[in-house]
Amino acid sequence: MLTLKGESKLTSIAKELIKIMESNLLSQNIHSIDLFVSSHNLVAINLYQKNGFIESRKLLKKIIK
Repeated sequence: MLTLKGESKLTSIAKELIKIMESNLLSQNIHSIDLFVSSHNLVAINLYQKNGFIESRKLLKKIIK
């Protein structure tokens, strides 16, 4: 797991890390990435969408006590 905090400089770092990750995965014949992100993390969601990620399903969660 990798977490980056902040926005402008880290956005360019995150974009580069995504490119590196994709290149490494392709070299291993892996052609898809599943990504979980909090629905409240709009900065991350926008970053991933700008880098070609699309929403393909929803994860529902219930905390029981």
